[in-house]
Amino acid sequence: MTHVPRAELLQQLDGADSDSARVVDTESMTVGLKRYREGPANEKGLREHTDDELYYILDGSGTIAVGDAVHSVAPGDVLYVEKGTSHDVQEVDEALTVLKVLAE
Repeated sequence: MTHVPRAELLQQLDGADSDSARVVDTESMTVGLKRYREGPANEKGLREHTDDELYYILDGSGTIAVGDAVHSVAPGDVLYVEKGTSHDVQEVDEALTVLKVLAE
């Protein structure tokens, strides 16, 4: 079992050299934090992954495209992206901090 308090998660992100920090990395699951800065966030465009993804919005607000739909997100929101589904963070109104879970 792994228990990581929210404050420690955010400290890991603040101490990272990039806008992301890996929290858990096992054979079947990866959990990480990602921070998206305000403004247009569509750096890479829509993309697909080979793993299912779960996004839990910790802080901030913006829009995330999943397939043909665009969702406004705010703290406490959860998005599930099935593997092979095109998705991307499109616009960040207030810096987004997202807990991302990738699972096979």
